[in-house]
Amino acid sequence: MRSTNGYGGDRYTTAGRPPLDQLPAELATLLTEHDTALQRLRDAERERERLAHRDRDLEAQQADAAAAAAAARAGKKIPPAAAVSKLDTDRQEAERAVTAHKAAVKAIRDELDDAREAAAEKARTAATDRSRIDKAAAEFAAVVEQAIADRAAFDWMRGAGYSAAATTWAVDVVPALSNHAMNRQSSPTITARNVITNLVDALLEE
Repeated sequence: MRSTNGYGGDRYTTAGRPPLDQLPAELATLLTEHDTALQRLRDAERERERLAHRDRDLEAQQADAAAAAAAARAGKKIPPAAAVSKLDTDRQEAERAVTAHKAAVKAIRDELDDAREAAAEKARTAATDRSRIDKAAAEFAAVVEQAIADRAAFDWMRGAGYSAAATTWAVDVVPALSNHAMNRQSSPTITARNVITNLVDALLEE
């Protein structure tokens, strides 16, 4: 089903966008860059979470305690708590990295917004394209109508009544209508031509 409503999710994730080969090169390039930047952000966030865990404090404290004990045993000066100090520095750097990657992703997304709108204007369906589809739909409707007319003549030759109208019940075209207590006796009839042209109009709605 074609949807022209606003998209509620993240339009730039792989699940919320068309395949890259269906998009202009500039958009595809930016989306590839976005995917890479987003992965880097996720990696940075995971590293920040890893460093923030209480286990890192215990590890650093144990490392400093071991170094201090070794120095004391050797009769040397007790060294500063280097592991604890490094952990604090690493945590600050990890926070800075997350902030930087978030800024990078935002910058790319801002460019994507502009590029997407510009690409949409260039790719807007041309009147000639719609005319081509309307022509094909009309030709297909004519083929169906002729096929029904041919069968109607055959039916008449077999002794049946003659009706060349290319019509059917709406419930046969949309079987889901039967879920609403509609059947051939209660649903309206619709012409083949209207089915075809209405389908085109619905799918190509701007």
